[in-house]
Order: sequence, then C-alpha cells, then structure tokens
Amino acid sequence: MLLSMGALSMVYFYFAFYFFSEKKIANQNIALTIPSGIAFAIIVIGILFKLQYWPGNGFLYLLIGLISTPIILIFTNILQKRAGDAASDELKLYYKRMTRRAIVMFCLSALFFFTPSETILLAQYRNPQLAHLKALYYSSHDSADKKKLDEYIHKQDSIRMIHLQ
Repeated sequence: MLLSMGALSMVYFYFAFYFFSEKKIANQNIALTIPSGIAFAIIVIGILFKLQYWPGNGFLYLLIGLISTPIILIFTNILQKRAGDAASDELKLYYKRMTRRAIVMFCLSALFFFTPSETILLAQYRNPQLAHLKALYYSSHDSADKKKLDEYIHKQDSIRMIHLQ
C-alpha cells in the first residue's frame, strides 16, 4: 500500500498535465492542470498518512484537499462556461474528466478527514479490544499503553497456540 499510494501521488504530482489532457501538451489548460495534480497528490499522501497511522495522521493534507478541490471545481466550471459551445470536443472532455476527478478526490478526502482513526482500526482488526489498545498506542505513545498492547497480543498468541495443539 505504501509503494502503490506513494507512486500514485508521484504520478499525480509530476504527470498530471499528461493524464488530464488528451496526451497533447499544447492543447490543455496548464494553469488548472498542474495545481490540480499537486492537490490530488497531497490528498493521496493524506490518505496514506491516515491509513498508516503516522504522526500527524494526514490532518493537514486532507484539510488542504477539502479546501483545494472545491476551488478546482469552481475554476473548472468557470473555464468551461467561458469556453461555451465553441469549445472543442477535446476541451469538453478535459473539463468533464477534471470535474469527475475533483469530485472523487473531494469525497475521498472528506471521507478520510471525518472518519476517526479508531473507526479505521476497528474495521481493520474487527476486535474491539485490540482496536482500542491500538488506538491508545497510536495516539499517546505511552510505554504503559505499549505494554498493555504487548500483553494482549501475547495472550492472544497463547490462546491460538493452545487451539492448534
């Protein structure tokens, strides 16, 4: 997951102009494409932070996504209306793709921004006690919480070994 999401964010960051356009650098709106690629890359990094439970938890990255994607949608809509019916089919397709990606990225950033880490841990581990201990460990970094988590894991391993015999 780390490699795939890291690669996705790098692709969005460096090559957004290529993927949002019709693969022709001359026929695109670079003033919208490059900031959009940067914003989408930041959202992917924020989701990665949230799913990996890294310090900071991706709060700032996801907040940037929640702020930047509506701005991208507004500018896309303004530019699309300004181009009007005279716009080429390629440009109409570009605006349609940009709008669709911005909406998806906004939904993902909102989902991960407003979902507590404890809920993600509970979905990941399915054991409420283990999820609670992991949440304590990730939030406080206290040695007593780490000891409780280690004791719980050791106890569960002992129970599994008894069942295997």
